[in-house]
Amino acid sequence: MASLVAVVALSHSPLLNNVASGGASPDVVAFRDAARAVGARVRDAQPDVLVVIGPDHFRSLFYVNMPAFCLGVGRVSGYGDWSTRTGELPSNPAFARALHRALLAADFDPSSSYDMTIDHGLTQPLDLCEMPAGLPIVPVIVNANAPPRPSLRRCFALGVALRQAIDAHPAPLRVAAIASGGLSHTPPGGDVENGSPETIARLIHGAETVRADEPMRVQHILASVGTLARGINADWDRRLLARLEAGDGAALAAELTDAAIDAEGGNGGHEVRSWFVAAGMAGSAPFHTLSYAPIPELITGMSVGAFAV
Repeated sequence: MASLVAVVALSHSPLLNNVASGGASPDVVAFRDAARAVGARVRDAQPDVLVVIGPDHFRSLFYVNMPAFCLGVGRVSGYGDWSTRTGELPSNPAFARALHRALLAADFDPSSSYDMTIDHGLTQPLDLCEMPAGLPIVPVIVNANAPPRPSLRRCFALGVALRQAIDAHPAPLRVAAIASGGLSHTPPGGDVENGSPETIARLIHGAETVRADEPMRVQHILASVGTLARGINADWDRRLLARLEAGDGAALAAELTDAAIDAEGGNGGHEVRSWFVAAGMAGSAPFHTLSYAPIPELITGMSVGAFAV
């Protein structure tokens, strides 16, 4: 039977790859060190396959067909944004398809992709945690950036269902999981129902121009760092981490609403959905925080830690 051998979670920020190592602040250095530490924990568990959970940032999925959850069950490629991994990545289609079918049999209804491209939301954690280039991955995209989103309660339930599917898988695979997103931040966004005609067209049909739009998106972020840094809410981040550390993942998932996240965590704070999938996989086991800091130059509350499994 397959077994879950490690579950870790961490923030990501595309701006990490824009900070020169020699000029990094102590908080950035501490975050990178903690990410390497949890990566070592994953490697020490000797996984055969890695489930990677995170959001898409309108580079792969658009409102032309926006799933709440999507599993990569075939070819997986890195988009390569912000100097992250690009090109075809190692995958395990047989295991991924088994997970997908097990979820469907359990009345969970994620979509699937036989040719998935993942952006920095899933590829940057691989680099930060120094995952081996040859380790097969099963990507799980959680819709955190395109409202209406799945509830945090449903995200936690997905984690529970994934754990059950792993435990029931007949092959003797060692499975690890890395979840990435958030914490508090407020990146640029768009409203598909009330935005300008240009914004609505980009959010629905952006796949047609996503590569051509990339330089503009990057420059907009770089030019707005000072303003975007104000979206960090360290108090909210610490309260959320404290609840996870206490093993309150299921209760917090039931309590935390979209309106509350918008008010305190910012629109980027919705990426904590990935953490709640991980918490469900870990069965509400306590979370151990290795590092947390509000890092203005990364426009995000940045944390790294591991669940006890």
